[in-house]
Amino acid sequence: MKEGWEYKKLGDLGTFVRGGNFSKKDFVENGFPCIHYGQIHMKFGIETFKHISSVPAGMVKPDRCAHKGDLVIAITSEDDAGSCKCTAWMGDYDVYVGGHTAIYRHTMQPKYVSYYFMSPFFQKDKLEYTHGFKVVEISPKDIAKITIPVPPLSEQQSIVDYLDSAFAKIDAMKANAEKALNEAKALFQASLKEMLEPKEGWEEKKLKKIAQIKIGPFGSLLHKKDYISGGVPLVNPIHMVNGHIAIDNNYTISESKAKELSSYLLKENDIVFARRGEIGRCALVGEKENTYLCGTGSLFVRFNQEVDYGFMLLLFQSKYCKEYLEKQATGATMLNINSAIVGDMPIKYPHTNIQQSIVETLDSLKSKVDKLQANYDKISQECDALKQAILRQVFE
Repeated sequence: MKEGWEYKKLGDLGTFVRGGNFSKKDFVENGFPCIHYGQIHMKFGIETFKHISSVPAGMVKPDRCAHKGDLVIAITSEDDAGSCKCTAWMGDYDVYVGGHTAIYRHTMQPKYVSYYFMSPFFQKDKLEYTHGFKVVEISPKDIAKITIPVPPLSEQQSIVDYLDSAFAKIDAMKANAEKALNEAKALFQASLKEMLEPKEGWEEKKLKKIAQIKIGPFGSLLHKKDYISGGVPLVNPIHMVNGHIAIDNNYTISESKAKELSSYLLKENDIVFARRGEIGRCALVGEKENTYLCGTGSLFVRFNQEVDYGFMLLLFQSKYCKEYLEKQATGATMLNINSAIVGDMPIKYPHTNIQQSIVETLDSLKSKVDKLQANYDKISQECDALKQAILRQVFE
């Protein structure tokens, strides 16, 4: 322990108050400001909440409001990393806090406590008290049991000043990489839109005139007992990622079952579509995905004339195709498309050699975007690791 520091339980240094209850249906304009757990992003102060909501003043419980200097803590999350996210509320006004959050009123420098919540020491200690599988929770009563190093207030402020400066430099480095990535993405999208815009000489046909469209097997053909690990993979919407197929080896069927359903086996250069949920989601079947099974939530397109498959994938991913399919889709709670809807979709396309030229140009641009994305991901990870290293050094 550093000289002049003490370790105390959070509960001995302050009190915890659960947030009130409100939902989106309660939101109004120009009411009493409120925040919920989803708006907490491990940052500090009012700048965190760019979209503060408001509720009628009459439903606000004053004792469930955060005051300047209080910590607002998320006590519920869909993943462990999201539980115990917090921010020091530094606004000059009170804010009503939602039910999946807690308010911590204490005697320390607010941002000092918030920084400690980010540290690997606190994150490790909280694991003893978090529970839940799909939804992770931690109770204020248990947070109160966790200890925190307590230096003199003047030293707490010095630590905050140091971390503010160090983190600002790290965030600037990450922001520069993000800016370059976003500019490249914008250029790619603009080029994509311009190059896929139909031009003189392009042919227009309904998709069913140049391709076979087949829907995946009905659920009655596949049962829970048919699923095994390490067999023939199924391709459902969840497995379509950025135009590629990402399989789940725990979601497969046996070779014998695949033979029974041989008419639904995919072939290289098929394009498989999500037929429900996120309409317009699709992926190109590559060489290694040849003979994977089209899942019950999917349908596939198999061309019967010469086309550039990469061009067709780009066309199917375009705003035009997505909007067309969404407009034609059926279903009140979840949109659905079928082979007839997809087959009747009019598409416009140029000669194959022009298709290939367009794909080559866009592939070149996309490769630059991918490199910048990889660079951003690397910098982002390094920035997060650097922050954790700094926090460890400060609080160790």
